[in-house]
Amino acid sequence: MNRIPLGHTSLKVSRFGLGGIQFTKITSAESSRIIHRAVDLGINLIETARSYFDSEERIGQAIKGIRDQVILASKAGPTGYDEFAESIDRSLQAFQIDPNPIRREAPDE
Repeated sequence: MNRIPLGHTSLKVSRFGLGGIQFTKITSAESSRIIHRAVDLGINLIETARSYFDSEERIGQAIKGIRDQVILASKAGPTGYDEFAESIDRSLQAFQIDPNPIRREAPDE
């Protein structure tokens, strides 16, 4: 599958991504099967949101062993920096990702 740049980053993502909201409506096993099949087909972008109930947890479980093959995107609702940072921390925990290699800076104001 073709890969395109993700904005102004060095990341390359598949033209098509996998949305995470459907994982709230099916079993964890089905979620994992779908995620692995998508990765096998060349999809490397998985999108979800904190508000999609347990989709982040299900995705985190499913990507064990293939984490280096996927790029995760999760939306957050809070608008203040502290609330946003807290939401990121909760998402990383749900995805079972070590936050240490991630660099976070407050926006210039």
